[in-house]
Amino acid sequence: TSPEQITGGTVTTATDVYALGVLLYDLLTGRAPYGGPGTPPAALARQIVETVPPRPSAAVTEGHSSRRLSAARARGERLTPQRLAQELSGDLDNIVLMALRKEPERRYATVADLADDIERSLANLPVRARPDTLGYRTAKFLRRHPVAVPVSALALLLAVGGAAAFTWQLAQERDRALAAEARATRVAEF
Repeated sequence: TSPEQITGGTVTTATDVYALGVLLYDLLTGRAPYGGPGTPPAALARQIVETVPPRPSAAVTEGHSSRRLSAARARGERLTPQRLAQELSGDLDNIVLMALRKEPERRYATVADLADDIERSLANLPVRARPDTLGYRTAKFLRRHPVAVPVSALALLLAVGGAAAFTWQLAQERDRALAAEARATRVAEF
């Protein structure tokens, strides 16, 4: 149930986005974004309307055993709450919280927009749910090209170093030529 449904507002596509945000939160953390077992319906409704849920990355480290961690352990994986929190922090946190915003107009406009941001996150591309800063875009680019960037940087460094060495060598040759010319002029004048 979305905030606008509880308050008697208009049900729109944003309501569906909210419901998918709740589902995504549950899938990622193994628990609901609001309430818990035994939460009275009135208290749950108040939480949905008034409070922002914890970031998914924070929810998995709050000491509650999540279904996702239990399932990973059952498969023999060594997934810890801290590692899961690290995987969820950043883009996934922001995507989920954007889908769960209280104001429908601040959520994703369509379900396709939500799906697109999830796909962009998986492809290490910038997502709409985060501020588009130069540092963020650079970090995404570096994650997408972990080999090409260092190799290109090394090639650039070698090219600049080679050009500097060549320029220095030319300057040395010019200085030697000028010194030889000066000696020749002095000898000729003698």
